[in-house]
Amino acid sequence: MQLDDMTNEELLAHYIIETRGSGHFLAYQDYELIKGWLEAANDDADHLLLILSELLPAYFQKSRGAGARLAGVSKSVYSKLRAR
Repeated sequence: MQLDDMTNEELLAHYIIETRGSGHFLAYQDYELIKGWLEAANDDADHLLLILSELLPAYFQKSRGAGARLAGVSKSVYSKLRAR
């Protein structure tokens, strides 16, 4: 699937999986968080990708990647969205 053909949710999930560096899918709860973030971001996936690019690399490195759930970084994502 081409990036241009992805929905915002699929694009974010793809980015998260690539940044995590392992696995091929996310937990169901992680997809629910992505939906919530998109709602809070008024469906602005570009802005949300920018926020995630600031937070996720260090989070996954600290949390050892594959076992890390997005719930551990969700509060920070919402905080950055509110600060916008």
